[in-house]
Order: sequence, then structure tokens, then C-alpha cells
Amino acid sequence: MQEDTVNAPISFEYLLSSLFGKRRYHGFVGLHTFKIWKKHIIKLIGAIQKSITVNVDSTDELNKKTLIRICERAIGEIKRAKRIENINMAMIECLTRLVFELMGGIPDHWDYKAVNRSEHWKLDHYRKLTYTQTTKQKACLILSLADKQPYGSQLPSYRDLGQKLWRDFRGNANEFVQWFKQNYPAVYTDVF
Repeated sequence: MQEDTVNAPISFEYLLSSLFGKRRYHGFVGLHTFKIWKKHIIKLIGAIQKSITVNVDSTDELNKKTLIRICERAIGEIKRAKRIENINMAMIECLTRLVFELMGGIPDHWDYKAVNRSEHWKLDHYRKLTYTQTTKQKACLILSLADKQPYGSQLPSYRDLGQKLWRDFRGNANEFVQWFKQNYPAVYTDVF
């Protein structure tokens, strides 16, 4: 590998294609220069920041602002970076901070000799991560299961499930989810 280049694997190309479209990222696998890498990592963090703005519903505005500031700080560090390793370290720090903040907050183990007990990693002092799901979201998840392993082999096709929801239940997510629960109890229990 040349000085200050990065070799993007196919899995990273697939990730970027999922996020931004395969037309834009088909062929991204391989060596990239510092300038190109910087551009795409800034774009990636910007997408994370936008997703936080759009998707995080919080009664704790401080937490949401903290998440956004972590992204802003990382973008600033990356813009000032002089080497790919600086870009990568800023990205690793950004993602690590985001993960811990999303789980409740950054732990403060600065003066600890060891942090190997479960209570050291209990982060819900200020907030706790809880996912909620509407019945409509459950119905959408059920439809997506037809294309996912190991469920796809146990379920009707996506098309057939979609017809069941829209033709038989006229888009009523509640009735569709109840039907699914009765007809595919093992999958329902595993997923929900």
C-alpha cells in the first residue's frame, strides 16, 4: 500500500452503497488517496449526524445536542487532518463516543484500577436506551423478513406478504400483525 492511501474492502463499498446508492459507490473498493478518503468519511459522518437529527426523539435535548456535537467535532478534526491515520482515529473516536452516548453516557473510569465488573458498564445514570415500535413498523419489519435469513425459508415471499397486508387486510397493520402472530408464532416470538 502506498504512503497515505487506504484500501477500502468490498464490505465498506457495500455499506456506502446501502447508505448513498450503488450507482454512486459501485467500484469504490480498492485504494483511495488521502483527499478522496477525507471527502467520503466527512460525508459518512454527515449522514450519521443527519440521521440523529431526523431519528432521535428525545425528552433529553442535552443528549441529542451532545450526539450532534460529537459529529461536528469529528468533522472538524477530519477537515484539519494531515494524514489518513488522523482521519481514521477521529472516526474511531467519534463512533466510540456515539455508541456510549447512545447507551446512556460515556463512563468515567479515569481513576479506576480495573473495570471488569458489570456495574462499571451500567450507563443508565442519566438516560436509558429504549426502542419503541409502532404496529405499522412491526408490519414493515415482517415484510422485510421474507428477504432475510433464516426467516425467508419459513415465510411466504415479500410479494405474498405484501398482498396479504394490502389486499386482504386493506393496509390495516394491526390485523396483519395479528394474522402473522397466529400463523407464524415461532418467527413472531423470535423477532418480537
